[in-house]
Amino acid sequence: MINTVKKNPAVRFLRYANKHGLRASLIKSLEKFGFLERDGRGERKPAGKPVGKPAGKEPHSKLGGLMRKLIRYDVISFDVFDTLIFRPFTNPADLFTLLSSELNYSNFKELRMKAEKEIRDIKLSKEGNREVTIIDIYEKLWETTGLDPARCAKFELETELRFCYANPYMKAAYDALIQEGKRVILVSNMYYPADMLTEILTSCGYVGHEKLFVSCDYGLNKYDGKLFQYINSTYFFGEDIEKSLKIIHIGDNKETDVAGSELAGWDNYYYRVCCRPITNFGEGGLVGSSWNAVVQNFLNNSYSCNEYPNRDTTMWKYGFKYGGFMVLGYVNYIYKYCIDQQVDKVLFLSRDGYFLKEIFEQLYSDIPADYVYWSRSAMLTNMPEHYLDECFNHYFLRRYYSSGKRVALDEALVWLSLESLSELWVATSDGEQLITDKNIQIFRQFFIDNRNTFFERCSKDDGILREYFLSIVSNSKHVAIVDIGWRGTGAISLRKLLKEVWGLDCRVSGILFGNVSGGKDFDAAIAYQGLLSSYAFSETTNKEHADYFRKNRSKMSAVAEIILAAAPVPSFRGFGDEKDGGYFYFSIPEIENYSKIRDIHRGENDFINEYIQRTKGDPALNKISSGDAFAMLKRLMNDKLLLKEIGSFVYPQFLEKEVSGTGKIEKLSDFCSLENHLDCKGA
Repeated sequence: MINTVKKNPAVRFLRYANKHGLRASLIKSLEKFGFLERDGRGERKPAGKPVGKPAGKEPHSKLGGLMRKLIRYDVISFDVFDTLIFRPFTNPADLFTLLSSELNYSNFKELRMKAEKEIRDIKLSKEGNREVTIIDIYEKLWETTGLDPARCAKFELETELRFCYANPYMKAAYDALIQEGKRVILVSNMYYPADMLTEILTSCGYVGHEKLFVSCDYGLNKYDGKLFQYINSTYFFGEDIEKSLKIIHIGDNKETDVAGSELAGWDNYYYRVCCRPITNFGEGGLVGSSWNAVVQNFLNNSYSCNEYPNRDTTMWKYGFKYGGFMVLGYVNYIYKYCIDQQVDKVLFLSRDGYFLKEIFEQLYSDIPADYVYWSRSAMLTNMPEHYLDECFNHYFLRRYYSSGKRVALDEALVWLSLESLSELWVATSDGEQLITDKNIQIFRQFFIDNRNTFFERCSKDDGILREYFLSIVSNSKHVAIVDIGWRGTGAISLRKLLKEVWGLDCRVSGILFGNVSGGKDFDAAIAYQGLLSSYAFSETTNKEHADYFRKNRSKMSAVAEIILAAAPVPSFRGFGDEKDGGYFYFSIPEIENYSKIRDIHRGENDFINEYIQRTKGDPALNKISSGDAFAMLKRLMNDKLLLKEIGSFVYPQFLEKEVSGTGKIEKLSDFCSLENHLDCKGA
């Protein structure tokens, strides 16, 4: 059916759709792919562009198209809120919540909304219209609260001035029209009189228009066209509107801006509202409202993304829409923990902490931070006697399962560096040459009994390791070790190394995005002792989130590690001996992933800058709760497109095995020639 339509959609589609009763979803699909477009009234019509022509983005394409339309008119009229001006709130009434603390009055938002409705109803019954001013509203509120109307109106205006900002798309069009000498007027349904609304417009950079018409000043509304008609009969009086004066009105409301202006004989341009409501977002409230507004106002305004490079990739959008929110929440949590616990240095573990450190230093400069080379591989190599069971799991068990639970003896011994004990195994196992479920426990005990051979192969002079960490920790009294999760092994093992092995007199604690593992009681004890602190979930805080994560671990951990912890650098493998030159050793870099990772980071960084700028760093809007962060992670886990993108990432499952056979393990300095794919700081 679609192929038939594609042959000549501009001529035949609407007739074909009516005849065959196409579903609405199919019509929307055809619209999405450019076979239909909408006219000024929002109605669908066959698209004018040639079939098969790519819809590639040209510089300033959408803005240029709007300007070509508007420049033909003598007068261009703009709506104000949601067209020229944005607020960082999904529901404009959310702004009233911020007034509660200023006015020391709880439940202020509901009372403010109730007073506005009541005074509008009274005005309708007495004067036949519902137009009121901000003072009218607060005088009504005064009757039940005793709050001073002038003081309330002052605080509300100041809050609007603080948070309102220009829609960059419409600001660019507005400025171009003013520069061209076009006549520009503004028409708004609003309870702020013109003098107050002018303050808001000026603060957003809108100056130079001829006139501002506000419904509350005239007792007339755009909805029924009377405000537009009043402008015709007074402001444009004596001018032949129908024959010579061409006027167009731009707005986001089909009823008030489109239908209302048509009643006055004006043309119109429907600008779909950028910020659309959301449902089922975390704990809701102001933070969810602001996140949604900031994201949608940015992504949907037709300028911020469309007119700039590097903002149209899938991974950039995931970083901007979701990742930045979680990163900001986690980094703010890290900082608060450091302040509350008097941390004097933060150590971000490689490589999960790569981008987190960058954002932490971007936002906070009063607590020193370091990017520290440490990993599970480094831990097992340098501390095998403390983590023997981990060694068996890491070097053998995971490969065993991936090999279908059947591994040749010679290969198994090589994995555990016990190849010299082949004859001993044969003598103690009745000559078994294959490791299977029948004898795996016997093989594990064989490994434990011969652990000294394994230790000898792992043995390294810890001089380089000790010198490295002591130079970082220095004279710190409390260091916090930051990782993503999930067991906190990195932080716990470093704490053991610093305090128990080397005897440093320094408090060492760990901070994780989330903490789950099989040993619930053990982890709970560590958390209660203050050794681990988790942002989103653990066995002691937000346990329902921890349980949900455990049930969906494969998806959620993959998503979190890509969005929060992916880095365009190779994973750290360990430290060399002094005889090797004391180098850091790294795995082969997965450079195939780096472009996508950088896109994610750009998106996250863009979001963080945009969110802080639009919310003015207000504490009520920047305290991102663990519930909101986890809700974001759940949204991502169920995003099929993201899961598909993650599936394309390159992750060698057992890099050590692959590399050991090819001799490709290199030192960090040798990676620096790979077309700047690596960040070699700290090497």
